[in-house]
Amino acid sequence: MINLVLSNKDRILDEYIDSLFIGVAYSKDLDNVPVELLETMILSFPYDYDSYRANYICIMIESRKNTKWSQRILDILKDIAINHKNPEIGKPNVTSTKDKEMRSFDMLQSNAINCVRGNAARAIARLLWDDSSLFEQFKDTIEKLALDENPAVKLASLYALWPSYNIARDWASEIILNLYEQDYRLAGFYGTRNMLFFLYPENRERVLEIIKKCYESEDEKLIEMGAYCLAEMFIRNNEFVDVMNNVNEMSEIQAKSVLQMTIVYFNDDEFNSLVKDIILKFKISSLNVAMPILKLLYDNLINLERDKDFLIEILSSNLGHTIVHEFIDYLKEESKSVVDYKDIILSTSYDLVERGYGKNEGIWGIENEIAKLIIGLYDETSGSQIPEMKNIANECLDIWDLMYEKQIGQIRLLSQKLMDR
Repeated sequence: MINLVLSNKDRILDEYIDSLFIGVAYSKDLDNVPVELLETMILSFPYDYDSYRANYICIMIESRKNTKWSQRILDILKDIAINHKNPEIGKPNVTSTKDKEMRSFDMLQSNAINCVRGNAARAIARLLWDDSSLFEQFKDTIEKLALDENPAVKLASLYALWPSYNIARDWASEIILNLYEQDYRLAGFYGTRNMLFFLYPENRERVLEIIKKCYESEDEKLIEMGAYCLAEMFIRNNEFVDVMNNVNEMSEIQAKSVLQMTIVYFNDDEFNSLVKDIILKFKISSLNVAMPILKLLYDNLINLERDKDFLIEILSSNLGHTIVHEFIDYLKEESKSVVDYKDIILSTSYDLVERGYGKNEGIWGIENEIAKLIIGLYDETSGSQIPEMKNIANECLDIWDLMYEKQIGQIRLLSQKLMDR
């Protein structure tokens, strides 16, 4: 089709040329088209600074990995990156009913992805990842993108600054930090968390301030990123101690994000003890933070020998009422032997009895679930001739008597079910 159009280029309307460029740019077979033919097509049908033809040129360049483009094509890319009129200040390409002025990070990111000069920045990034020797050619262009008045273009410049960091570290570091300091929303860019840790040793105060601004933002995406960084900085570098010692002052999204990052380090022997201490700070929290903690179960991160006391404390805490249901489901789904969890089950049961829930029936909402655990534990141990197993079965009956005596939950009904067994 490219050859057909080229052989009739004087007779084909521009609208058809634009359609050709779109089809080529998004073709799954783009890698099979000779680069010489692509260049002939690009050079035969000039772009301007208003139409989207330039955009499709950028997409072609970005989509072709490890491709050696001629100098004329490289010059075209630089020209588009600096001179194309899209995006315009005050006229976002993408909006939503909630954000028509590109205030949120989501809209900022959408505009960076869907503007012509943003795609030019991504094309430059592709070339630099493949060939670092091209950096000097694009250095000035990247600087101009980073200094652009439009925040969407500034955000897009980070695509090109990422590979540049590996080539000219000091130069790229200063530009990246300046971008974050001018508009902390840019810190929502993918990979920023890792980049901030790269920058941290020589730019501690600046990096911590950027993290703090994101963490205290009103933008959900930025709060998440800031909380991830804050938690990781605390774990790895003992930063943000005051924040981490006052978890009750966190919002729900801050707390959940802190826990999600914390759990990433749970199975790291160096940090396991610290991570458990952090999680236990939330045990009296009124926030709904159970889901991140449940990942410990569903991702099989719990080591019973190492983490038994921790799990007992969690199940006996305010978090227990939301976790114990999933804990039981976990044992069922994973076909776990409840005997392996006997210490946790017995401890949680005694805790339930001691709290006197018979006087406040339903306060936890987990009485019947714990009773089911006791039934399950009794079933696994009552028929054994091993003294230790017999002792466990007898202890289950003792707990059952205590629960019956205090009328905890629907104990009579469950007792009948137990008798039926």
